[in-house]
Amino acid sequence: MSREAILEVRHLSKAFGNNQVLRDIDFTVHAGDVTSIIGASGSGKSTLLRCISGLLPLKSGNIEICGKDTGKLSAKERARLVAVVPQSYEMEYAFTVEDVVSMGRYPYHSFGKRETQEDIQAVHQAMEDTNTLEFCGRLYSELSGGEKQRVILARALAQQPEIILLDEPTSALDLRHQTEVMELITRLNREQNMTVLAVLHDVNMASRYCSRMLLLGEGKVSA
Repeated sequence: MSREAILEVRHLSKAFGNNQVLRDIDFTVHAGDVTSIIGASGSGKSTLLRCISGLLPLKSGNIEICGKDTGKLSAKERARLVAVVPQSYEMEYAFTVEDVVSMGRYPYHSFGKRETQEDIQAVHQAMEDTNTLEFCGRLYSELSGGEKQRVILARALAQQPEIILLDEPTSALDLRHQTEVMELITRLNREQNMTVLAVLHDVNMASRYCSRMLLLGEGKVSA
């Protein structure tokens, strides 16, 4: 029985000047997959994720999410399909946890539009799913590293995307918090069929938590 293709990357290449970082990348992520991108430093892992998220333009190739060519989508349209959880996220201003998670509703807002009941419910559910509801009124800047990462994951969930991209989400955390975050991600995948594509630097962690692994070497898919 075939499964729905959420993400299709076809013949993707990316260069910075004369430096060819990615070469003819080709792969598919299906609904409910937890796929990791692994490889040595400089192999192009994070660059690939940024191309998929739309942060970087392609040199050549095509990316489709749910059958839609991402190159033809607006930033808001793309953000309804894909959400990104970076390595770390710091804020200069005094936002509460609820404020930060509410930022995930940006793709559904238009100028002057007030927060809807659907927005409120999506934010509440995202905090409940990530066990961050208990400190929703605390300042984001006062949280521990593990707590901050859970909040950023909650913000991504509030976007209600089709796929979540994780860019080394545990690299700045100690072992206990690394395990906590990855256990949370796999639980959400199991309970909500959440589709995940994650750049991970730890092969052991990737093999433990991911159903598929994509190995990059010198900008190409090696295995």
